[in-house]
Amino acid sequence: NLQTIEKYKIQDKMVYALGPLHLYQKWNMFGPRPIIDDGWFVVQGQLQNGVTIDPWKNKQISWEKPPLAPPNSKNQYWRKYMLAIWSWRKGPLPAYFSGYLCKEWNKNHNSEKLDSLEIYYMLERTRPNYEVVKPKKIKIISYRCNTGYTSEEDNGISAL
Repeated sequence: NLQTIEKYKIQDKMVYALGPLHLYQKWNMFGPRPIIDDGWFVVQGQLQNGVTIDPWKNKQISWEKPPLAPPNSKNQYWRKYMLAIWSWRKGPLPAYFSGYLCKEWNKNHNSEKLDSLEIYYMLERTRPNYEVVKPKKIKIISYRCNTGYTSEEDNGISAL
């Protein structure tokens, strides 16, 4: 654990020897620069009859921060996939996930077909001294279920 502190340099022989014992944990999750981004996903779906729903959770949309972390995950695989969607939001994953949501919803709801959806990430940044800040609503994708047409947003996230 000392190797995460810059002033301590552990010799390569020592790192090699500790490898089989799995004594090489790092604690840089907590410092010197801890993670400052947090957030949650909101999926806003539009049914063909005009009703707006959350097709991912199969209920009404809520923009409020969920009480549990990670609230949007069925298991650790979904949690990892959703993290990948946020990390590579300019890649193909948001469209794949949107297509999956459309397919699953329409397969299970014959009379209420999903027409389109939008995926948002509610970005919550931790400020110095833990100041409370309003989450920023970032649209990741707009998706048409019948055509697969997508519209990624230039959300200016790099400017944050």
